[in-house]
Amino acid sequence: MVENVTFLFFLLQAWAMPVRLASWIIRDIEQASLYGRLLHVANPVCAADVFTDRWPESIA
Repeated sequence: MVENVTFLFFLLQAWAMPVRLASWIIRDIEQASLYGRLLHVANPVCAADVFTDRWPESIA
């Protein structure tokens, strides 16, 4: 029984972090869109690798 509870707790934690990260990303995109700003997200290991330069400047 304890193993089952521990495993379920592990699954809940493993599921919660990606959901939390996704909600932060959605919030940042919505805020930038609301204020007409572009997002600039660079790879922390290689600053020349900019993730957001792959996105269109306009969603219209």
